[in-house]
Amino acid sequence: MSAVAGYVTREQIEQARRLDLLSYLAQCEPWELVRCGNGSYRTRTHDSLEISNGLWHWHSRGIGGRSALDYLIHVRDMDFVTAVQTLCQGRVAALPCIVPEKRPSKPFALPPRCENPERVVRYLRKRGIAQEVIDACLKSGDLYESSPYHNAVFVGRDTQGVPRYAMQRSTGEKPLKLEAESSDKRYSFAIAGKGNGLVVTESAIDALSVATMLWQTDGQWQLCHYLSLGGVSEKQAGLPVALERYLHDHDGIRCIRLMFDNDAAGRGAAERMRFHLKSRYEVSVEFPPHGKDFNDYVRQKNLRMKNKGERKDWAR
Repeated sequence: MSAVAGYVTREQIEQARRLDLLSYLAQCEPWELVRCGNGSYRTRTHDSLEISNGLWHWHSRGIGGRSALDYLIHVRDMDFVTAVQTLCQGRVAALPCIVPEKRPSKPFALPPRCENPERVVRYLRKRGIAQEVIDACLKSGDLYESSPYHNAVFVGRDTQGVPRYAMQRSTGEKPLKLEAESSDKRYSFAIAGKGNGLVVTESAIDALSVATMLWQTDGQWQLCHYLSLGGVSEKQAGLPVALERYLHDHDGIRCIRLMFDNDAAGRGAAERMRFHLKSRYEVSVEFPPHGKDFNDYVRQKNLRMKNKGERKDWAR
């Protein structure tokens, strides 16, 4: 039986569920596949979406699966019926399963360091980050400039101060966000504070933006802890591993401010996290009043303050 609008048969559903993502992309969208070696691939549209050993995992969103059907629903945002029809009408056949030889993963290592962080400082200042915040992060070693590509590197450490995570962000015109190989997501970029409050953001740039907002208010930005999650997902059920780990390691935290992007993913993630945290902590959910994220907001506020020639209270 052929599919009609709004309807699919049980046989078509089973056929769609059997198709793996690599087979679908190789035959229908081969331009999306980027070979990474050792039998794994990434997609050109989402460079943190990895396909390996018959499974796919979108690292920046914390979601994954096996089938092309899961991919079309969760990544392409297709409804179930449309996704099934897309796979069945395309007459895509599963490719033979090739299990690559298992090789040990490379141990985590920080990208090489550039002695002069001039480009990183210039980039962050252009993004509206206060010089005092930049200087503190450079001094701690949790921020530096890579060599030879001059990316901004945001370092995450364990409780012993050992680097376990690194996120690279391009300081040039071409956008790039890339986790160092074998980064441990439990130890994403964070700034330890002296008080009992924790600010949780999606990106490291947003964490520095909120720190800048607090520095503009009264200069006491280092009282807060800051944690970047490296992205959030609309579909993640529990708490992100980085947040669970940080709260476990810093049991003096009492207040949590969830300061995410003002979009569907940010709003959904904030509400789910608030639900899991509210019985143990004082939790507030805050979104930028202007712009998509808090870095947009900081840059807009900086521009307004510059134009008006006055210093405003940024307390929220």
